[in-house]
Amino acid sequence: MTARQRLARTRRAVVGGTVLRAGLVAAAVGLTLLAGVAALDLVQGVPLDARSALRGTAILAAVVAGAAALLPLRRGTTLPRVALWVEERRPDLRYALVTLAEREGEGQARGEHRELLEQHVETVRWEPLTRKALARAMLVPGLVAAASAALLLVMPAATLARIATPQPGDAAIRRGLRDEVVSAIEVLSATVTPPAYTGAARQAIDEPSLVAALAGSRLELRGRGSAARVAATIDGRRLSVYGSDGRWSITMPVAGRPFAILLRDSTAGAERIVAVEPRADMAPRVTLESPVRDTVLRSPTGRIALQATVLDDFGLAALRFEWIVSAGEGENFTFRSGSVAFAGGSARSRAITGSLSIDSLQLTPGSMVHIRAVARDNNAVSGPGEGVSETRMLRIARASEYDSLAIEAAAPPEADKSALSQRMLIMQTEALEKRRPRLDRRTLVREATAIALDQSRLRKRVGELVFQRLTGEDSGEHSHDDLSPEELMA
Repeated sequence: MTARQRLARTRRAVVGGTVLRAGLVAAAVGLTLLAGVAALDLVQGVPLDARSALRGTAILAAVVAGAAALLPLRRGTTLPRVALWVEERRPDLRYALVTLAEREGEGQARGEHRELLEQHVETVRWEPLTRKALARAMLVPGLVAAASAALLLVMPAATLARIATPQPGDAAIRRGLRDEVVSAIEVLSATVTPPAYTGAARQAIDEPSLVAALAGSRLELRGRGSAARVAATIDGRRLSVYGSDGRWSITMPVAGRPFAILLRDSTAGAERIVAVEPRADMAPRVTLESPVRDTVLRSPTGRIALQATVLDDFGLAALRFEWIVSAGEGENFTFRSGSVAFAGGSARSRAITGSLSIDSLQLTPGSMVHIRAVARDNNAVSGPGEGVSETRMLRIARASEYDSLAIEAAAPPEADKSALSQRMLIMQTEALEKRRPRLDRRTLVREATAIALDQSRLRKRVGELVFQRLTGEDSGEHSHDDLSPEELMA
């Protein structure tokens, strides 16, 4: 093997050794940082924020240290440089190796001079010395990395869990050099598990004093110390306290009303109160966007576009458009109903669209169509909750009305006020018409607007009553009030 070939093999060994050493340096820095924080947590406990930032900090420090250890490679690993590195450790080469490396690159080594240099280099074995130099370079970072890894291996599993996956609520699982506590309720954590239908993740809370949870969730309180020392009551009712491995826990359902948990440590004489505030799963919020207003149609033909927007806290189970057709006059009325259903899925918001063929409803003059959107959620605890939109009304005009219909009915009414009877509204309108010649325009518009708003509110209540009588449900956007016929027409 020529000197150049031996030197090329040494260069590969130097590059590989430098890369390996950089890896060991990075591992040593990262593991040392982790081991140091784990040891500190074992002694006095490390706050959650510091532990949460540790993983990113350790990775960043390891990358920076590793990159710094690779800097020698930037200065180059050409054969002449490697030859100089070798000759620094084997002076007996007397620059023969450097001369061969430089002149080999320039193509200048020729004949007898080259043979003499090769013969001299062949008598010197520098490879063992090179291996020792590379081993020494890796020794310190390797030992540091191994020591840090060994320290982490002997740490308690709870400490490693707090360092590797820090999360709220892990204060109760912490292990210390002295695992004794003054009070068994001094360190407390809570875990809230929402109902399965919500698909929501568990929530952990350190040192809770007020826990807000969805009704139907399960609440677990955990602490450090013997379970025999802990007594827990709710309104005087004693709860079961379970213990294992120097830890205690209490599990209870979150009902629909607020309550407080009183914790007592019989040994230390300490007390602690945790308040629980249940939150209800609200019914879906439904907005009927088309038709946008009540409408009077001249003839019962064509199609009506239907569109609604639905929002829910945790997901929709089913959606539908409903309509009721009322026809007749006086005391003789007939009613027909129908619906179009849509699948809900797990989406929390949904826009549904459809259309209604007026021809298929076989309407006659004077017929009215009441339309609303309905949505049901996935609430499997206290529900399912159902939300309905405001009702829109379509009316087919009678022939006698053709010469008096100038505009469509007003848009949906404003916020609820007391509704007047239809007869009262007619009387007010007639009285206003008689006073009209004596009123200025501003007063006339103000009083006419008030009557129009009362008429719109009455129309809304009538729509609710129609759906309530036929389906047993109210209709009203974000409204669930029950009204009797007497309240309706008061």
